[in-house]
Amino acid sequence: MFVEYTESEVQRLHQALKSKKEISLKKIVHQKVIDAKYHDLSENNKKLVQIIKKVKLFANLDERLVLEIIKMPQFIHYTKADVVIDKNITSKSIFYILNGSCKKIYYDSKGHLLNSVFMTSEIFNEAVALTSIKEKKIVYANEDNTTIFSFLLNESLQNNPKFSYIYSEIYKRIAISMAQKFLHH
Repeated sequence: MFVEYTESEVQRLHQALKSKKEISLKKIVHQKVIDAKYHDLSENNKKLVQIIKKVKLFANLDERLVLEIIKMPQFIHYTKADVVIDKNITSKSIFYILNGSCKKIYYDSKGHLLNSVFMTSEIFNEAVALTSIKEKKIVYANEDNTTIFSFLLNESLQNNPKFSYIYSEIYKRIAISMAQKFLHH
């Protein structure tokens, strides 16, 4: 990968080397490598990368590969009581709450009415991506100004060796998330 430096950056590098400010040098070089890594992305994909970095499901995974395996990314703003998922619609989307909260109302296997609340930085509906279980539920925004990032996983890439590690990590994290939710109910 070729990285170009501006005249002022070269001067800063030179000064850093002269005064042995290794930390500053590392910061400058690291930032230039990051800039070079994403220089060819569209502005929308650069914004999407910033969101992907926040989603724990994708933590420490190559953002470029994540960009390739997610499809139909959407950002939707809701007001209190707006329906996110209707009980009659099966959605394979995974939802990540950027801000606000959502409430899920559903029936357990014994017919008891239950509810749970999802807060900022939480994902929901991930069980469908892993298990294809169709759950009769309704999810609605629990407060005004709730913003949700939703996406699908591109199943056609699952068996591609390039993506095998990333899919195994995501599915493992979904399973852990589901287990944690199960333990808290």
